[in-house]
Amino acid sequence: MSVADASQRKTFWLVLERFLRLFLGLALLALSLWKVDWGGLVYHLVHAQCGWLVIALLSVLVSSFMKILRWRWLLLGLGIQREPGFLHLGGAFFIGQAVNILFPLRAGELARVGWLSVNDQQDAFLTAFSVLLEKYFDLVILLGLVTWLGPVLPVEALITSRSWLVPLCAGATLALAAGLWAAPFLWEQISQRWPKRWAGLAERIESWVRSLRLLRSDRRVLTLMVFSVILWGVMLSTNLFVLQALSLPVDLRTGGLVLVLVYLGLAPALMPGNVGPFYYLAMLALAPFGIGTSERAAFAVLLHAIVVLPPLLLGWVFVGVSRWLKRGG
Repeated sequence: MSVADASQRKTFWLVLERFLRLFLGLALLALSLWKVDWGGLVYHLVHAQCGWLVIALLSVLVSSFMKILRWRWLLLGLGIQREPGFLHLGGAFFIGQAVNILFPLRAGELARVGWLSVNDQQDAFLTAFSVLLEKYFDLVILLGLVTWLGPVLPVEALITSRSWLVPLCAGATLALAAGLWAAPFLWEQISQRWPKRWAGLAERIESWVRSLRLLRSDRRVLTLMVFSVILWGVMLSTNLFVLQALSLPVDLRTGGLVLVLVYLGLAPALMPGNVGPFYYLAMLALAPFGIGTSERAAFAVLLHAIVVLPPLLLGWVFVGVSRWLKRGG
């Protein structure tokens, strides 16, 4: 097979994969809205209480800035070479979120690592490792939520989620322990035999190992975990505020189930905006609590708008301000 044929075949499968992902996303959107009473949907949207929606929007902004603060703590905990500026940090974070929202692929984390590394001249390895640590904390909390919601989840869903969440958490914990404790020990052994002609690389690795040692403080890890739990509590409150805005039953289990299903369901990034998966899973999460289809659809529409629009707007604002400052105002 020639190089041209291999390239064409690769392109064909890539286009086919994207088409199938988009088709699945649109199918989920159609399935979620198939039996919706449109008159009822409009009625619930029009009669939603604006005060509670504003509070829900504020909770989204609070959770977003808490995520930026947690990321900053992780970077400082790794001893990054210079304290990251809030403008560059916030810009990188919201650009990453915008990429995840707008494009049918999970490249937002790569986008924010690249943005911070270039615009704030930070170490790309330490920046990427901080994002991995962030995802680890979220993964542990997600497992805790799934365990707490066990009585609400269908047996099949509970078994399926635990069958991969538990091994993933265990594997991530082992990998983290190896990175924080085993890697520095191994480097001490290897560095003694390191070739002198690669002294520059050895110095770079030594700086990374020092960063790993800095993060081994039990107090620092515990503080980050507690902060992450509070952050997820704020994220859960957003769901509760939207329920209250629609005069629907406000229950921690309801908000928690929405949070878990939407978080898991958006990971594949099937389509731009994740509209189909978001609507389908948000409505599915409310079904066990006896909420009508129109009310569930109204909840999905409002929650999606409140969660998606702020990152897009803030990403645009941060990029604009950053460029304006580069031009000297």
